Amino acid sequence: MLDPTVEKLISDHSFVNYCLSKSAEDSTFWDRWLEQNPEHREVTDKARQMVLLLVDQPTEDEFQIERTRLLNHITAFNEQHKPRVRRLWKAAVAAATILLVGAISYQVWMHRQDSQLANTSNIDWVAQHVPDKKMMHVALADGTTVKLFPGSNFSYPAAFQDSIREVKLDGGGFFEVKHNAEKPFIIHTDELAVRVMGTSFNMQAYATDNQTKVALFNGKVLIEHQGKQQTLSPGQAFVWDKKSQSAQVESFDVAQERQVSNGLVVFEHASYEEVARQLTRKYGVKWQSDIAVQIQFSGTIHQESLEDVLNHLTYTTDYRFTLQQDTVRVQQN
Repeated sequence: MLDPTVEKLISDHSFVNYCLSKSAEDSTFWDRWLEQNPEHREVTDKARQMVLLLVDQPTEDEFQIERTRLLNHITAFNEQHKPRVRRLWKAAVAAATILLVGAISYQVWMHRQDSQLANTSNIDWVAQHVPDKKMMHVALADGTTVKLFPGSNFSYPAAFQDSIREVKLDGGGFFEVKHNAEKPFIIHTDELAVRVMGTSFNMQAYATDNQTKVALFNGKVLIEHQGKQQTLSPGQAFVWDKKSQSAQVESFDVAQERQVSNGLVVFEHASYEEVARQLTRKYGVKWQSDIAVQIQFSGTIHQESLEDVLNHLTYTTDYRFTLQQDTVRVQQN
């Protein structure tokens, strides 16, 4: 692409697929293109932020809450940034595919970058909870972006003051960490800490799950766990089994793992409890059973309807799974 702009990039179908990790082929192409054209990295990063901000369609209540929060945030900016706001607004309107919410969010993100957060004497932590059936995009003050999975809890400072960038995760997410050699980025969970310099990876660390997993796409990460350290290379995953208290490093299917951030759920000999937890996050349902359910379910679920998933469970196990309003009832066949 010659003379790329934000408007050109967000209108390019393959670039959007790259931003949303929908195509391994497009991801390879754009990674290689960025390596060959490093002078365009800044405009590419801005376009990626725009794409991520436009993915989610908020409900009316969510829109009103976010609108009020953003307006309050913008009002608090120093008067000297007003011209910058107007310039960014015109740029956003120029793109035909830009929605109002995305344009406002984009301006707020740009202000965070330009202002350098000069007044950082009182830093607040921001806590985000992702409801079941939802995903959430978060843009941190340093340029790092996170796509949080359903049922996740994520805490981060409004600004990074210290020599390290630290956040807390109970849940899952796809991270694209902004490189800063002088300020390592550290994700804390109940079980471990993941230290990165600048990279992209999936992480699933729900406190209620039996397993914690970090799958690295590119870059390099250092896992700190129980006084030990483990370095990962691209294509490797660190897996911690809470029941057996054992850790291992294994290779993974990169194309499949990229789809996890788009809603793919992978089961490998999963128990009833694990199936129920995962499907609750994906579909927002409750579960009811008057009997002990013993299954080992393997398979993948992506865009299937809940009815199709329950039918598949019924056909492949000794139990009948039926939906009654918002509750899945499990009975012996």
